Order: sequence, then C-alpha cells, then structure tokens
Amino acid sequence: MFCVAVVLEFENEGVAVYEGDRSVEWVVNVTASSQPKLVWYGPNCMELQEHDGPTRHEVYMSPTGTVTKLKLYNISLADRGLYRLQARDKDGEVWAYFTLNVKGEARFAMIIMFSVQLKEPKVSKIFTNNMQRNGRHLNSLPFPLTLDV
Repeated sequence: MFCVAVVLEFENEGVAVYEGDRSVEWVVNVTASSQPKLVWYGPNCMELQEHDGPTRHEVYMSPTGTVTKLKLYNISLADRGLYRLQARDKDGEVWAYFTLNVKGEARFAMIIMFSVQLKEPKVSKIFTNNMQRNGRHLNSLPFPLTLDV
C-alpha cells in the first residue's frame, strides 16, 4: 500500500483560449516530504521537457521542487487537449490534469447598417386649403405632413 506524501495545488484546470492567442500557463505548487520527480505530458502523451532553444512551450521546475510551470506560446488548434503533470516520489505518484480548449481564430464580423431617412412630402398652402375645403383632415393621412407656409 502506498502512502503518497505529495500535494499539488493549482488553479485553472480548464482553460479556453482562441487560436493565435499569445500564451497560456499553468503554475503548480508542490508540497512533498521529499523532492518528487515532476513530469509534464502533452495531449499526445509525449513528455514535455525543458529546452535551451526556442520552442512553443516552456517547462519550469524550481530548484527546490516546490513550483512547476508549463507555458504554451502562440496557441494553435493542435495545442488543445488534456495536459498532465505527474509527481512521483519513493512512496508513489500523484497526477494533476489540465484541459486546454482552443477555439477557432477570433473573427470579427462587420455589420453594415443602412439608415434611410425619407423626406416627408411638403404640401403647399393652396393644396392644404383645398384638402380642408373638401372635408378631409390632415390627421387621416397615412404619413405626417410638413407644411411650407
């Protein structure tokens, strides 16, 4: 029977970003009775290692083994999936799981709205007088009238 004395503390186990975002990172605080071996795994189950040269990911392990960080750069759809951190010591192992959901590149929709202003018909004073003389009221018309007086 194993008595694992490793505790992993972290936030943001599920992260949603857009393709093309600059970066995303997970930071994990490690509490252990002895310094555990910490290993990050990507969605393809391959081990993610520290690199000296430029890569699209950065793995950091503090010298004391109390903090580890995984940072991904220039996010693409291929980065989505389940990331895992394994903490292993002489007594056993503990796993932490992190999900990265990458949405398609953010698109901006251009909406063009047209505003049409209809000019109100203008009626001369003579026409208005004729309408009133014929018993029609201006209020009965289906549109407003502006009178040129």
